[in-house]
Amino acid sequence: MDNIIVLNGKQFLIVNEIEVHGMHYIYAGSLEDEKYVLLIEREKDGIKTVQSVTDEEEFELVMSMIAKENN
Repeated sequence: MDNIIVLNGKQFLIVNEIEVHGMHYIYAGSLEDEKYVLLIEREKDGIKTVQSVTDEEEFELVMSMIAKENN
């Protein structure tokens, strides 16, 4: 995957990518402001899509895995 991802017309720099329980997550920071996003990438019929992680428990799990990986 490239280092930049475009979401809703905004560019985000990919900070970290991680696999958790067989799912691919992307942590990225906006190049336009101070916002960060945690995304989950899915593939269906050969087409990759991403969406924001909205489940608080899933968010906390993935972020804790990223923190452990960076220690």
